[in-house]
This record gives sequence, structure tokens and C-alpha cells, in this order.
Amino acid sequence: MALRTREQYLSSLKGMRPNIYKFGQLIKDVTTHPATRRVVESHARGLDAAHDPELADIFSTISTLTGETIHRNTSLMTTPQEMIYNSRFKRKMYHLTGSCTGALCVGWNCFNVMWSLTHEMDEALGTDYHERLKAWGLRFQKEGLLVAGAGSAETRARLARPIEWLTVGGGVPGCMHGGGSPDGARMVVFALSPLERYARFAKDLAGVEEDLGEPGRKK
Repeated sequence: MALRTREQYLSSLKGMRPNIYKFGQLIKDVTTHPATRRVVESHARGLDAAHDPELADIFSTISTLTGETIHRNTSLMTTPQEMIYNSRFKRKMYHLTGSCTGALCVGWNCFNVMWSLTHEMDEALGTDYHERLKAWGLRFQKEGLLVAGAGSAETRARLARPIEWLTVGGGVPGCMHGGGSPDGARMVVFALSPLERYARFAKDLAGVEEDLGEPGRKK
């Protein structure tokens, strides 16, 4: 099942134990509930694209682990060209859906980061994390899993304010969006985020040298 179909994907979500709540109510079927069906549909379109002759070059590739055809979002990026395809993949998904498709993105990037990180950890500490990750990665590719990512709500809220101030100014109403949970077969959880480092990156990109206080709200 290296190239999963829309039907297989939806069936797999229906077969999972319901554990998502909206306003205190259990969502029994994420594929049909009004609060989740659209984000599920957006991810299903990514699977459709892997079977489309005109888009397959972007949405599928050959596994460096098995030599089989797989969904590109389950691959290891080992060349600069594959990094470019990462960007092309995400841009095309926005064209197809107009939305964030976290479970086609976050798990893919985490797999690649952890591939390098666990190798370095094993060399330094004598652990076996890399082989364990490789075994998981083989399943990731074979079953065409969609893997979402999650950070704490507090982290997202704290990070949103500096981004708002550096772009459109303070006091602008908006929303926090996370589209990965209902549509993913697995979840990668980020316990901590280096917000101070992110703030330094943002200031460097914006050419800001002085400390920024919290701006007043717009009237």
C-alpha cells in the first residue's frame, strides 16, 4: 500500500477510535463532521495527486530505503533537488486546497530531522534510536501514513504576537490554526519551542536592532 488511495485513507480514519471533541461533544466520524471534514478532504486531495499522471512527479518518489514508489511526504530528502521538491509539493498543495495540510508536511520534516539527529545521538551515546526510527520509517512509507505535529496552545499563542507585531502591527484580530490532528494517523508532539531563538531570527530578518516593547492596540 505504498501509494495509499483516498478511499483507503478515509476508511482508515473511520476505523480509528474516536477521541476528538468539539465544544464538549465527541466527533464520531472526522470524515463527515462539519468541524473536521474539510481538513480531511484537503489531505485526501494530496493522496489523489500522487495518482494523477500530471502531478505524480511532485507527489510521489522512489524510496531510498526500499526502492519502491512512495508518497513524497514519507520520503527522506537526501539531495538538494529533493529539498526543492519539498517546496514544490507544499506550494501545489496550497493551490489544490487553499489551506494548511499539516499531516502532509510536519511528519515529513520531522522524519528527516530525526534521521540525522538520531544517527548523531547513537554515535555519541551508544543508543539505538536510529534503527528504531528506521523501522518506524519503513512502516511510515509502506502504509503511506499521514503524520501530524502538535505544539502546545501556549507556545502557539506566545509566538503569534511577535509575528503580528513585526508584520501588521499590534491589536489586529486573527485566529490560530492547526489542521493536523483530525486527519493524521500518527502525531509528533513538540514539548518545547525555542521562542527566544525564533524571536532573534525574526528580528534579524526584519533588520530590527533595538528591543521591541509590546505595541499599543489599534483603535
